[in-house]
Amino acid sequence: NQLFNMSVSKINHLYLVIKNFEQNISFYQQLFEIMEFSQSYKSEEINFICFKDKTDLTIGLLEESIENKDLLFDRFRVGMSQIAFNLENKNQLEKVLDFTKEKKVDFRFEDKIEEELHHGENFYTISFFCPSGILFEFVVKKTEN
Repeated sequence: NQLFNMSVSKINHLYLVIKNFEQNISFYQQLFEIMEFSQSYKSEEINFICFKDKTDLTIGLLEESIENKDLLFDRFRVGMSQIAFNLENKNQLEKVLDFTKEKKVDFRFEDKIEEELHHGENFYTISFFCPSGILFEFVVKKTEN
């Protein structure tokens, strides 16, 4: 079957639905700036803003809506449990750590770079909860010395 004879090269975009958009948007703007994302779109009608990186990955932020709270699925509920980003080196991880300490985020474990086993591979990681409660994780793959 031709439909299943394909491969996905990368993720094109992710949308995160966040709480208290106006109150929390600066946190995300500053975090994405550290990650070298730039603002690529901002809606004038609703609270919706997009950031794009050099590989064309787009992350959109939407404001939580409680209008459809009784629906089985509402695309404007706070959503996604975790998002993990690959970084190139521990220096970049240090920048994220400095930012998160400054913002006084809630860390998953401790406010330091951890060494963890993920999916059978060793990584240096920082894990913290953003203002909407979504777990953000930044990882650098450990290289053998």
